[in-house]
Amino acid sequence: DVVPMTLPEKSLALIAHSKRTLDLAPTRDPEWITFGLNNIYRFVPAVNVAIQIHTPEYLAAHPAYSKEDLRWWEGLKDTPLIAQRVFPQWPTSESMPLARLQERFPRVPWTSTMAYMMGLAILWIEAGAFPGALGEKCRPARRFGLWGFDTLDDYSTQGPAAAYLVAEADHAGIECVIPKASGFLRQPFL
Repeated sequence: DVVPMTLPEKSLALIAHSKRTLDLAPTRDPEWITFGLNNIYRFVPAVNVAIQIHTPEYLAAHPAYSKEDLRWWEGLKDTPLIAQRVFPQWPTSESMPLARLQERFPRVPWTSTMAYMMGLAILWIEAGAFPGALGEKCRPARRFGLWGFDTLDDYSTQGPAAAYLVAEADHAGIECVIPKASGFLRQPFL
């Protein structure tokens, strides 16, 4: 009889663009799987999972995204790319499980990519599996963290949904690592 090997557990680092904590992300730590949003490849050496919730057509017309960005999503080989749906030009794209997210977290408005990332992290941890080929290499530990994510200034509207999802993670027994330097959940007084 062949005894199946147990897949190693890896924590999940959710990485966004805020410079306040971006450089603190565990991008070279083998104990962490990196999950990056949008054009995060510009800022970190590599990601294990990517997310892009905008369509290729929207991105091609948007001034914040370049042809290089489009080529990056098109050129992904082994990195799962979570998207609205499978797009032929994005060979590793996988459909966002929106119905599952809405069912599991009915109070979340789903108006930011970070909310999607946090919801997916919780779903993957609860299911015990990462998406795509990554799920064949390792399984999620009961921990995720937020780097490069701030709810100050232009992104202040993302704070309530993110705080709710942190509470949901806590309730499910999932640790959420938030760097002390982060502006997320920082309050000037009790």
